[in-house]
Amino acid sequence: MVGVEAWAPCHITGFFAPVKRKDPLRTGSIGGGVSLGEGVKVEVLLRGREVEFHLNGELCRLPTSEAVVEEYARRLGRIGLVAYHWVEVPVGAGLGSSGAGALALSFALNEALGQPFSDQEAAQIAHIAELRARTGLGTVLAEYYGGLELRREAGAPGVGVVEVREPAEDLVVAHLHFGSIATAKLLSDRRFLQSVARLGRRALEQMPNAWTEEDLMRVSRWFSDKLNIYPRKLHHILPVLDMLDVTFSMVMLGEGLFTITTANRATELREFCEKKLGVELRCYRVCRVLRRT
Repeated sequence: MVGVEAWAPCHITGFFAPVKRKDPLRTGSIGGGVSLGEGVKVEVLLRGREVEFHLNGELCRLPTSEAVVEEYARRLGRIGLVAYHWVEVPVGAGLGSSGAGALALSFALNEALGQPFSDQEAAQIAHIAELRARTGLGTVLAEYYGGLELRREAGAPGVGVVEVREPAEDLVVAHLHFGSIATAKLLSDRRFLQSVARLGRRALEQMPNAWTEEDLMRVSRWFSDKLNIYPRKLHHILPVLDMLDVTFSMVMLGEGLFTITTANRATELREFCEKKLGVELRCYRVCRVLRRT
C-alpha cells in the first residue's frame, strides 16, 4: 500500500517570549529564529482503527504527533493509521523536530483524508498539538513559513504575524550539539516563563526594521546571556568560540550552540572545533521561504 508523504523543515529559535491566551490559535510565542533545509518527512497510511507511529524505523510514542491525530479524530471521528517519521537532524536537540513532525503529519494526513482542511487549517492543527504536548510554542508557526523569521505576533499559522527573510545562497547554520533539555518541564515552569517573557520582548524590540542574520545572531546572544541557563559545557566553550570573531548563541531550548554564517566560514569553524575542541560541528542549509504572510 502506498502512503501519502509530506515534509516540513526543522527550526532553531534564537530568542522568544511566550504568549498565553484562552484561544490556542492566538497562543504561542513571539521571537526570532531560522528554519533549516533539513527537516522531517512523514508517510501516512490509513488502516484499521489503531494508531501507530515509527521514528527512523523504530516503533515509538510521539506525543506531539499523537496530539495531531487526536485533534483530527475530535473533528472528523476516529482514524486508524500508521505514520512513519524520518528525521534528518538529531532528535531532542532543540531543533524543532517535534513541531516539524507534527506539521508534516498534519499535511500528509489531511491529504490522505481527501483534504477536509486547507493547508493553513492543517498547520493550525499542528500548532494546537504542539501546545498540548508542550514541546514548543511558536515552532510550527516558524516552520510553516520557513526562511529567517521574526514572529511579531503570537499565534497559529494564519493568525500569528511573521516577518520572513529569504536567505542568501551561501548561508548555513552551524550547530554544536551536546545533549537535550527537558522542554516540556521548562515550559511548565512559571518563574522561567516570566523571565523569558520579559527578556524575549526586550530582545524583539532590539531588532531593527531592516534586520539581517547578523542582527538575529547578535540579539539571540544578548537574550541567551541574559537568560543564562547555559549548561556547564556551553558555559566553558562559548568564550573559546568568541575568540574566532563569530557570534554563537544557545539553541532555545537545547543543550547546543548555533550560528548563521557562510559555507566557507563554516568549513573553517568545523575544522577548528574538531581539531582544537574535539567536538563535531554540524552544518545545515537555511530553508528557503516557503510562504509569505
